Amino acid sequence: MKANVAAILFSVVLVGIISTVVLAEEKFGVKIYPGAVLDVKMTKSLNGPGNSSEMALYTTKDDITKVFDFYKKQPALKQMGTGLTTQEGGRRGAMFTGNKIMLTIERPYLDMTTAKFDEKKGVTGTLINATLISIGKEKK
Repeated sequence: MKANVAAILFSVVLVGIISTVVLAEEKFGVKIYPGAVLDVKMTKSLNGPGNSSEMALYTTKDDITKVFDFYKKQPALKQMGTGLTTQEGGRRGAMFTGNKIMLTIERPYLDMTTAKFDEKKGVTGTLINATLISIGKEKK
């Protein structure tokens, strides 16, 4: 009985994950990196009233180079700049555009739910040691 309940629960979770990825791919017109997980909390915080764009944020433990190589091969996307760049504090990132969307990747990334702006320090908050995939498009 416990095995059946566990199998059903696993199936429901798997269907939910697959459905989320398929819906995002339809909405944004770009493939979601395999195994990336929607960050519901950050996505919700960036899609509040008054925002002019619609966003989806995904995370993966995979190295940013693998994620960069995946998106570089997507025919609908054009890479902005020369490749992965190193930012302040050793953060690495890249940007792509296409299909009326902007897609950025970065690692580590700032947890936007904890970020604060300080006039002297600038933006502060928790850095997460994972790769963030941000996909956005203007709201209609």
